[in-house]
Amino acid sequence: MTRSFLTALAAAGIFSSTASAATIAYGTVTDISGDTDVSTVGTNEYAYNFNTSSTGGTVNGVTFGSLAGPGNTDVALTVAGTTGAAFSPAPVTAGTVSADYAGLLGGGTFKGAAAGNITLQALTIGTVYQVQLFSYRSNDGNRISQFDGVSVDGNANAAPPANGSGQYVIGTFTADAVSQVIDLAGSDNFAVQNGLSLRVVPEPASLALLGLGGLAMIGRRRKG
Repeated sequence: MTRSFLTALAAAGIFSSTASAATIAYGTVTDISGDTDVSTVGTNEYAYNFNTSSTGGTVNGVTFGSLAGPGNTDVALTVAGTTGAAFSPAPVTAGTVSADYAGLLGGGTFKGAAAGNITLQALTIGTVYQVQLFSYRSNDGNRISQFDGVSVDGNANAAPPANGSGQYVIGTFTADAVSQVIDLAGSDNFAVQNGLSLRVVPEPASLALLGLGGLAMIGRRRKG
């Protein structure tokens, strides 16, 4: 079935938007090191900074909006802790990252005592997405966030009195509903989630067609 047909079925209610969530395949958890951490694969769908004291910013060409900004219908947060907090110390990587990346990492959402979730909304059924999640809360203690059970350490590589670097993780999934829930847990009440980016990933078939098109163009030039 084509993507447009699947989307039409969903709009007609034949496929429920509350169907069981797709499985997100997460890659390797990686230490935060610089602006190029932020993925530019595919095309941007949306990106949000969970620090509501920040107006957003652009990192590695990706523009992050403020989650608290007007008109946000893309991402919903359900947490028991504080949402949108700003905190210090500033990221230890501030000397090697842009001010906008430091702003993204300089605040976020505290999970709180109970489990929560992040809901990605406005998805297109059948589309392949890449989601990137950031966790930085560098101070004393165990600051591990768990996204769908994947541990991301907001205080990674800490060697007191030096602060840690924080980490991010990237996952891919094919939407089977118009929303996708990411389960959120953590090592303690102060595990932090700073923001996320969602991108549309070209399907292998589309990439193959693009490759064939490129070869055809080369062939035409040679004949000319």
